[in-house]
Amino acid sequence: MNSIKPSFVLLCFLLMSFPAFSGTGGGEDFDWAQFQGPRRDNKSLEKGLLSQWPASGPKLLWTQQGLGEGYSSVVCANGLLHTTGNVEKDTVIATLDTKGNIRWRIKNGPACRHSHPGARSTPTVTGGCLYHENADGDIICVKAENGDHIWSVNILERFKGRNIKWGLSESLLIDKGKVICTPSGLTSSTRQ
Repeated sequence: MNSIKPSFVLLCFLLMSFPAFSGTGGGEDFDWAQFQGPRRDNKSLEKGLLSQWPASGPKLLWTQQGLGEGYSSVVCANGLLHTTGNVEKDTVIATLDTKGNIRWRIKNGPACRHSHPGARSTPTVTGGCLYHENADGDIICVKAENGDHIWSVNILERFKGRNIKWGLSESLLIDKGKVICTPSGLTSSTRQ
């Protein structure tokens, strides 16, 4: 069976391509605050990005260990980095500053132990809030700055859904104050 490392290393050199985090411009107004970026097309809106890495590679600024196992991407918003991972028995959302210091951590339900264990969903940040869905349907909304709880719901319970064998794996879309997700329950979608 394939396994992933018990903790992944967040390498800041990935952020060197983003001027807001590399000290080359961009400023605090640059956000990559949802899965695959501002338009969910994996294209940066920033100008002046490197078209090619130097032969020696980018300069490593810092690393952070102990963020957990999983498949979640990192999002950047308002000078903070957010990601998720399985840490022991919990799904944990972690927020770091641009120097690699952990600002806060919170739990969002149990660690994913379905087929291919590990946190799946990338957090979404908008309007000062962070939204996340774990593999068991727990959606949480917290203040992105400090992790203070605003609301939470289990969409499988609320919409009478049932989980799939590998667990839910979607990064939430927030549109005009609505959280877009797919619980596929008896009271939420068409069944054939």
